[in-house]
Amino acid sequence: MAFTPTIRHPSHVYPYFSKRCVISIFVSQEGDEDSFRISCNLSDWPALIAAVAIMMNRQSALFGALTKGVDMGNLNVSRSELNRTDLPSAWIWPSRQAMLRAGVAGGLLGAVIIWIYEALIWVGAQHLMPLAGIPRNATGLVFGKAVQESIGVWAYVVGTGIHFVSAIAWGVLFAAIWPYFRRRGVEATLVALGYAVLAWIVMHVAIMIASDNHPNYYDPAVIIGGFMSHIFFTVPLALTVKRQFERQAQ
Repeated sequence: MAFTPTIRHPSHVYPYFSKRCVISIFVSQEGDEDSFRISCNLSDWPALIAAVAIMMNRQSALFGALTKGVDMGNLNVSRSELNRTDLPSAWIWPSRQAMLRAGVAGGLLGAVIIWIYEALIWVGAQHLMPLAGIPRNATGLVFGKAVQESIGVWAYVVGTGIHFVSAIAWGVLFAAIWPYFRRRGVEATLVALGYAVLAWIVMHVAIMIASDNHPNYYDPAVIIGGFMSHIFFTVPLALTVKRQFERQAQ
């Protein structure tokens, strides 16, 4: 991203260009003093913030030109200069470890919340399975009912492991892609809704490939129920990652 402030003395119009936002400063004569205002065509607020930050960093020279009417020509701000400001560094994870920690935390929280949803809805309201069937459910979906029954108590261990490992994987993936949406000002909850649909489709296509012993995933009731349950997984996941990301920016 490159910002090119251009000062034109005759017109007194000073535009700051980025890829998706424009800040224009107009200087008018009111009595003995100059005044200026900023008008924004705003479609990318992170870029605007970065532009304002750069403008403030250069305010001494820039506003001196504004008040004195000096033609300074072109002031170019390159990508390397932009990367030296504080705000662009807040658009990426400071380290891979920070991203992994946020993804793991979000995935674990989402895994617990979706189990609470299943206990309340699948067990309590719909009576689809006993409460004890939740931890071993993933074992049956992946390896089949025969394996689930044959390994006894280990079905609970395997099922719990599959559940939390896959949740962590989805959490880390979300943490990896979140800066892309953060730079574009997209709300985390909105991203989570689409992410829930994607996660359900990918996981259940994998289940259909791995095993024949699963519900009818073409049944609208199963699809809607699956989307709903995974929304309760991805929304807390996304909000956790977002919170961790904002903390890193401070």
